[in-house]
Amino acid sequence: MTSVSSNQANDNLVLLKTLLVRIVTPTMDKVLRVLFDDGIQKTYIVSKIVQAAGCISIGSHLERNSLFGGVLTDVEKRITYHVPISTLQYKKKQVLQLHDKPKIAGNIPRTSKRPWMSELKKHKIWINDHDSASEEIDVLIGADLMPHLITDRCIHLNCGLVAQETIFGWSIMGPVNARASSDSAFAMTVTSLHVADMGENSI
Repeated sequence: MTSVSSNQANDNLVLLKTLLVRIVTPTMDKVLRVLFDDGIQKTYIVSKIVQAAGCISIGSHLERNSLFGGVLTDVEKRITYHVPISTLQYKKKQVLQLHDKPKIAGNIPRTSKRPWMSELKKHKIWINDHDSASEEIDVLIGADLMPHLITDRCIHLNCGLVAQETIFGWSIMGPVNARASSDSAFAMTVTSLHVADMGENSI
């Protein structure tokens, strides 16, 4: 599993770069929650989602992850898929090469509707993650794809948060002064180590 270090934030909530997108295939039109994290080398999608969507597999490999603290996971098989992802309004669509994982991460705080939303509105920035029904992450965008998905538009807000534009919409990140007894702040660092690149028939 991806390395997720959870620190209870009783006085401060730290927002991470999340947003909502769609996976659109002949068998599925589903809203997914995405986390952008350049501390991860690769990009992943939850296995049961990509399988139910009937996405095309293009290969597989074995890998193990170096977690925060230097712990190595067991060797696990990853299947790579071509996955069509679009904005919520279907205006922008991109086929991404994603690796499957049974579970990515949970309890990643959603963006809440707070007074600084008016500042975002002044900049014509619209955040959609406050509409998500779950705090689970369905897609984790790592350093392999982030340079191709993030634009050069980045705005520092007066409240201390930073808004970052992606081709799928805007996300915000940074500390929020708030009581958050049930929320968690997360730091994620994963190094994926290729054990072998293998074709589908060799594993």
